Amino acid sequence: MSRRKKQVNPTVSAMRQGGMTMTVRMTMQMWHQDHIAKNAAHLERLAGELRRIDQSNSMRGVDKAILAQRAARNTHWDLQHVLPADPRGQFKGQRMEYVGGRTYAVDTNGHDELLAREDLNEPVVRPDYQFGRD
Repeated sequence: MSRRKKQVNPTVSAMRQGGMTMTVRMTMQMWHQDHIAKNAAHLERLAGELRRIDQSNSMRGVDKAILAQRAARNTHWDLQHVLPADPRGQFKGQRMEYVGGRTYAVDTNGHDELLAREDLNEPVVRPDYQFGRD
């Protein structure tokens, strides 16, 4: 009976050593119109980086996964620092309130700061309900 060689799983080893995780989350600010183009640019850069990592022939699979996670974390950091900044500050706690006669609570933390910003004010546009009537 021959002894089997011990198998090594580099992905599990990297996870046990803290080099990678199963998932990577990214959050982005999307409350101002300027965030749309800036976030799109960051995500396009991440997509190009992930394609470059995926097409590499010189890396093991685990190395590709580690680099891809690092690129996603760097993009997450960039997305968190897109300007204009989050008005809630560093500690983004919730302030749950019942507003507008709703039967459920809404997180209103930061709403007062957004109401004070002049660049977010827009004229009220009422829908034209007469459209299509003769």
